[in-house]
Amino acid sequence: MDLPQILEKSKYNGCCLSHLLTVHIKAYKPCENTMNFIRFLLANSTSLELLTFCIIPAHDQQHHSISSVGRELEQMARASKSAVVEFIDLSFD
Repeated sequence: MDLPQILEKSKYNGCCLSHLLTVHIKAYKPCENTMNFIRFLLANSTSLELLTFCIIPAHDQQHHSISSVGRELEQMARASKSAVVEFIDLSFD
């Protein structure tokens, strides 16, 4: 079972997400499950102020797969009107 199905089946307790203010996620690459989890958090966290997604260097990372992540994050629906999404790609340092 993949992450979207798990989240749908769990019928999460919405009150938990209503208290979430800040989220920091670090990953070696922006895999589909990570992006789906971020999409879920943004769509359901009504008090979210900041979500930071940081890509850390990996020796075999392909930069072309990362280039569209920032645009995708900006286009994701948000439950919180004040939510700011920061995308940090440390693989270029």
